[in-house]
Amino acid sequence: MKPDVKSILFSEEFRSATWICISIAAYNMMSGIHIISANSTKIFDKIGEEGTYTTSQKNYFVGISGFLGAFLSNFTVAFLTRRTLLIGGHILMCVFLLMTAIFIVQKNPDATIYSMSAFIICYQSSTGSLLWVYVSDVGTATAFGFSLFTLMLVLSLQTVSALSIMNWCGVDGMFFGFSAFQMITVTHLYFYMKESKGLPEEEKKSLYKP
Repeated sequence: MKPDVKSILFSEEFRSATWICISIAAYNMMSGIHIISANSTKIFDKIGEEGTYTTSQKNYFVGISGFLGAFLSNFTVAFLTRRTLLIGGHILMCVFLLMTAIFIVQKNPDATIYSMSAFIICYQSSTGSLLWVYVSDVGTATAFGFSLFTLMLVLSLQTVSALSIMNWCGVDGMFFGFSAFQMITVTHLYFYMKESKGLPEEEKKSLYKP
């Protein structure tokens, strides 16, 4: 018999897989990728330092970085384990977000756009591509739906609050905050995420069952 929504969320058989899927979806958006990509022009304007590149050219960096990261994901998802890619990706994102914040404080606009671009590449080639692969590996169709709902909910909240966040803590503070959150993500995934790559389909769906 097909499990109901309550069972998917709270029963001993399904809850662990469902909540890890929901968590990974939330962590995906809490990398800050949406705020950074969608508000790149406002971010560059608030930083205020022109440097070698104009604002339009910096936006080209953002777009090209997203494309390059998506291309690289064909290889990272194929050759790296799920844990290595997801945990390692968030560690690298933490580093590049921190570097971006430091370069903003130092008023180094060229280094800022380079580290921001590196962050976007890391996102797209790790959690940006792996999220739905892993959710499909270990979760039910209902868990997939909850993960999508969580991602869209966080994205919507970030959309309406992005400018308020930047005005409240500054652009550098926003990057420091997203960087710190990556360490929470890494800690949780390190202790609770299980490897699914290469396992038979039935075993993937049973990974989180007692």
